[in-house]
Amino acid sequence: MSSLASEAILERESFLETPALFRWGPLGVFITWLAFLVTGLMLAQWRVNAGREADYARALDSAGGSAHAALHDMAQLQQQLEGAAAHAGELQRLSGDVRILERYLSGQFGDRGPVRLAALLDRDGRIVAASPSAPRPAGPPGQPGPDPRAQRLRWGQPLPMADGSTCLPLELRIDGPGAVSSAVFCVDLPQFLGPTLAGLGPYGGWLHIEFADGAGRLDLVRSRTGTLAYGMPQGRRFETAEEAMRAPLDFESQDWLTAWRHERPPGMRAAAGLTVEAALVDSRARVWATFVIIGVLALLLGVLSFLFAYAIRKFARQEAYLRQLAAIDELTGLPNRRSANALLKKQFERASRQGERLALLYIDVDDFKAVNDSAGHVEGDTLLKSIAARLREFFDGRGLVFRLGGDEFMVIVPRPADDASLRELALRMLDRLHEPTAIMGSQFRPRASVGVAVYPTQASSVDDLLMYADTAMYHAKDEGRHRVVLYAPALAQQALDKAMLARDLERALETNALHLVYQPKFDARQGTLSGFEALARWDHPTRGAVPPGTFIPIAEHSALIVEIGRWVLRTALRQVREWHASRGVWHQVAVNVSAIQLHDAAWVPTVREALHASGVPASCLQLELTETALADDPLVARDVLRQLRALGVGIAIDDFGTGYSSMTRLQTLELDLLKLDRSFVAAIDTDSGREVCRAVISLGHGLGLKVLAEGVETEHQYHRLIRLGCDEVQGYLFARPLSPALAIEQSSIDVEPHPSHPVALPAQGPERLRHERQRAVTPG
Repeated sequence: MSSLASEAILERESFLETPALFRWGPLGVFITWLAFLVTGLMLAQWRVNAGREADYARALDSAGGSAHAALHDMAQLQQQLEGAAAHAGELQRLSGDVRILERYLSGQFGDRGPVRLAALLDRDGRIVAASPSAPRPAGPPGQPGPDPRAQRLRWGQPLPMADGSTCLPLELRIDGPGAVSSAVFCVDLPQFLGPTLAGLGPYGGWLHIEFADGAGRLDLVRSRTGTLAYGMPQGRRFETAEEAMRAPLDFESQDWLTAWRHERPPGMRAAAGLTVEAALVDSRARVWATFVIIGVLALLLGVLSFLFAYAIRKFARQEAYLRQLAAIDELTGLPNRRSANALLKKQFERASRQGERLALLYIDVDDFKAVNDSAGHVEGDTLLKSIAARLREFFDGRGLVFRLGGDEFMVIVPRPADDASLRELALRMLDRLHEPTAIMGSQFRPRASVGVAVYPTQASSVDDLLMYADTAMYHAKDEGRHRVVLYAPALAQQALDKAMLARDLERALETNALHLVYQPKFDARQGTLSGFEALARWDHPTRGAVPPGTFIPIAEHSALIVEIGRWVLRTALRQVREWHASRGVWHQVAVNVSAIQLHDAAWVPTVREALHASGVPASCLQLELTETALADDPLVARDVLRQLRALGVGIAIDDFGTGYSSMTRLQTLELDLLKLDRSFVAAIDTDSGREVCRAVISLGHGLGLKVLAEGVETEHQYHRLIRLGCDEVQGYLFARPLSPALAIEQSSIDVEPHPSHPVALPAQGPERLRHERQRAVTPG
């Protein structure tokens, strides 16, 4: 793709840019949802951590309470044992009878307390007496040895007993001269420390007790099933919540949260602990609940975000489509008038900023309405698309093409070399457009008129550039169409002259400065007067006589033609009334009607009112229409002609053969007369011209119509027309347009037929033709 084409696309994309809300809305919605999700996860993590730390703190508080309870129990036990040892004398005296000693100790600990007397030992560690009610070890018999360190109270290792219980042996030294040196007690651990361990919770725990003087230590682990085990537990131990928080979150972790307590005064210390799993029982449910809530909210918000993003995307597409409709021509795909105005301003600003030339081509397809009316709008659209494709292909890399609407196109050509090369470019473009295209199965060659304006040599602003190109295009149409016209100041003067003439013409209509002249029409065979054609004339106060070919197009362009046509109709009918009053004869008068008048809803009522006001018979009025006026809208034309025929008015087609005729249309219209155009009459001496005249006259007679030849200027032309069977003639050979007084003096043709050209009577036509030929100028 060329650089210029790429630049055009970039400019079009910039012009069609979608608002930021629609372009970035879906991404913004996704980012918002993602931010919510991240924020939710961070809040969930914060809540989890806060709950986890609180659970750790509660677990440590619970462990601390259990450790304190264990210390209290052990201190109470120690106090009771030492109280028993204080009665050493009694023990020494009763040492021979263990049962009596047991009864004594039961008073200290209770009959079924957790502490039972197991044996009394002498100084050599031998058993002096053993309690028959104490539980027996499950293993091989053994005796505790002497106390090498001579502690007063020494712990042994827990022993499984034969009855399934667990015994913790405690040896208490007894001072005195007797044989008994120490007493061994058996502490039932499940009964003594079970409540303390149970206080740690249903998931079990760990209890550690040790004496400061090295008398012994105890590690007791209770599982969630209630089973007791001895020894140090596995896993790390955390003594603070902060220390535990630094470890990864693991609900299955077997690490321990441990709280220490010391006896006061210091003599022993205890530690109790819970596993991380037990501490995070509530956190597990909290974590799941938190993340489920976050997940549900994220899902709901995600669904809503998706729907919102989808709606934004849908609206964005609709917005882009509407913007495309506003900027792009739907039929051809070319940028439309709005885009043309926007891009022309950009190109103009760049050209003025960089000191470059900028050319504007205004293109109008010639006779496009005739194509629409004859071939239909579908074929007309096909032609427009073909023209648009050819323009796009031809100017690819050389210009920006736009469709302004209807059959109008515009091309912006940046940096043209000079006027000569620009004109050559436009002519080659016309040749490309003129290539055949298929319309209704036949080959059609489009034609177009092109106006060109250039910045800065001709125009100094965007508005001037548009106006000058349009002026040049209309001048191309006035010069004959299918040509290229470069704007020049003289064209602006001509346009100004037309505007001034239009103003003066409106004033002339208001002041009755227009007048009518009447050109006689004669029967070609009899040479007698058959009627008049009313022609408008204008004598300008400063310009003199203004030709009808000058002021009639101006009137049609400014819509004054409706008022002028109404004035011509009423004036001509009044003149016919005056002639009848002075001569006693009704003369037929022909009045020209433009396409604008034919499509005016008030035209038929105007004709009816004019006939009624003048009192002239409707048969004395003949309305002349061009082929173009009939082709503009055939349905409307057919309806209007039917209403006029109902009034009794005659209908004639003026300049027949020069417009866009359709044989089918001629058959459906109610006509009376065909006027053979003067260009055919002028060429009647040539073979081709004579055959054209013969064909038109034969066609008219075949349709039951009279044929009038206009522009007859030589006797030779007149004689030829008589031989071809022409019915009526009109031209300077017989009479020029005359004033009403002079026109009425014309009663016959002064020119006699040449002997070598006898009159050839036409073959007998339809009954309608015979009736029209026999009808005199007087009604009847």
